[in-house]
Amino acid sequence: MKKIKYNTSLPIGNLTSQIFAVFYLNELDHYLKEKLNCKYYIRYMDDIIILSNSKEYLKYIIDETIQFLKIYKLELNNKTRIYNLNNGVNFLGYKFILCDKKLIIKINNKTKIRMFRNLKKYDKYKLFRSVASYNGMLKIGHNNNLKYKVENIVIQIFNNCYKICS
Repeated sequence: MKKIKYNTSLPIGNLTSQIFAVFYLNELDHYLKEKLNCKYYIRYMDDIIILSNSKEYLKYIIDETIQFLKIYKLELNNKTRIYNLNNGVNFLGYKFILCDKKLIIKINNKTKIRMFRNLKKYDKYKLFRSVASYNGMLKIGHNNNLKYKVENIVIQIFNNCYKICS
C-alpha cells in the first residue's frame, strides 16, 4: 500500500485538484485583475501568465501574489520567473514566440520528447487515442514538420506490427 503524505499536494488530473484550482484561484483572479490592475492576465487551472512592459511591476505582482497566497496556505512553484518575451514563453505545452509582430506557436521541447517517447511504447489500441490527441495539439500553430514525424512513427509502428502479425 502506498503511503500518503498529508499537507503536500494533489495528484495531477484529480477532480478535486481541478475544483480547488477554480475555487481558490478565482479569488486570485479577482485580486490580480481588480486590485492590482493586471491588464494582460491569462490563467488555465494553475498555470498563469501576466504580461507587462515593466519588469519592476511584474516583480511587484509576484511579491503581492506570494502574500495573497499565504492566506490560503499556497505558494508559487519554482517555475515562477520573469521572462523576456523575445525568447518565447512556454505555456500549456506550447511555446509562444513573438517574431516581427507575428505570433508563432510551436509545441515546446518537453512536450515533444514526451510525445515521441509515448508513441514508441504504446500498443496499437492506445496509439489510436494518443495520435488523435497529438493531432489535436499539432493543429494549433506552426507544427507541420512535427505532424509528419508523428505520422511517420505511426506508420513504422504499423509496418512492424504487420510484419510480426503476418
